Amino acid sequence: MCRKCDEFDPDGAADDDIDGLREAIRHHLWLVKCVPDEIHPYAYTLGLHEMGLPELLATGVTTERALALFDLFVPDVIQDGAPAPGDQIVLAEGAMFEAVEVDHPDAHMDLGVKLFGPKLRAVQLVWTDGFGRWPWEAEFSYGGIRQPVLGVRVQNA
Repeated sequence: MCRKCDEFDPDGAADDDIDGLREAIRHHLWLVKCVPDEIHPYAYTLGLHEMGLPELLATGVTTERALALFDLFVPDVIQDGAPAPGDQIVLAEGAMFEAVEVDHPDAHMDLGVKLFGPKLRAVQLVWTDGFGRWPWEAEFSYGGIRQPVLGVRVQNA
């Protein structure tokens, strides 16, 4: 369940231990909640809200990929702020991401809402496939894994 804390079960047995999660966030600043699924896996951060930032969310990611992704993005978000909806980020490896505001965090981030309440905000990090295609393009393909986009895209000029 959580990125930096061994006392929580990765299968989610500790999901109801809200006080334990709060303590882990105080200690580690942020954690990652992974929701494994063969077709619709996703993950999101917990703790950025406490810093006045939106949480980050990624769909279509394995646990390993989610942890690597958030380890890459979270330090910059803490230092410089979250990407604005419509911002595109290109990594040195050629991977591209676009920030999309999550319309209903309460529908996907149950632990975040339990911890921080209904005013929780989130930004989805939408990624391209190996051919540079976005999930809103018909040709998008990532080995059968889907990447639902959980908000309306804003195209920056």
